[in-house]
Amino acid sequence: MCAARFLGRLLYNFRGRDEQLLTNQLNVKENPQTITITSPLFEDNGYMPIETAGKGVGDDKSPSLSIKVEPNAEITSLVLILQDIDAPVPFAITHMLVYDIAPAPEITFELGELAVTEDHPDKFKLGFDTFKYVGYMGPRPVPGHGDHRYVFQVFGINETATTALRNFEGRPNTANVIAAIKGNVKAHGVLTGLYKRD
Repeated sequence: MCAARFLGRLLYNFRGRDEQLLTNQLNVKENPQTITITSPLFEDNGYMPIETAGKGVGDDKSPSLSIKVEPNAEITSLVLILQDIDAPVPFAITHMLVYDIAPAPEITFELGELAVTEDHPDKFKLGFDTFKYVGYMGPRPVPGHGDHRYVFQVFGINETATTALRNFEGRPNTANVIAAIKGNVKAHGVLTGLYKRD
């Protein structure tokens, strides 16, 4: 048994940072999910394909996504954040942070479109993940640690939060986004993908 797999099994019960999901930190779960996020590559609570896995495991390509937003005049932009809540560390790991997404009835991202390090101001801007990287960081759980949940969360935010993020100097991280959008979320949606390495 390799050392990484041994470590994964040793830490198997260290998981489940559900309270650190943004949907929980922002207290939006009681609101109706009027945003739908899906992927043609995996079902909700299904396994993500290897091409979306992180460097050294897969191709590190962000999955193709479809985001459908019910009409809401209060929504002036969207935030998309991806978190691993089963890593054996005392916090959820942010794998991707995308903001200033223009609202529309349906927004699509193609395979690999978010695995970039530059903003596309006409469509989206990128913030920092937990490790201060920009863009998509695919699943790369510790071998032998079992299923990890990778939770894609979309938030429709109002003008106050949109302006705060647009005026932020530099690239925001997860904490900056929480500070900007808390109390200003008008809709949300969630898609969960699974990944494990045996």
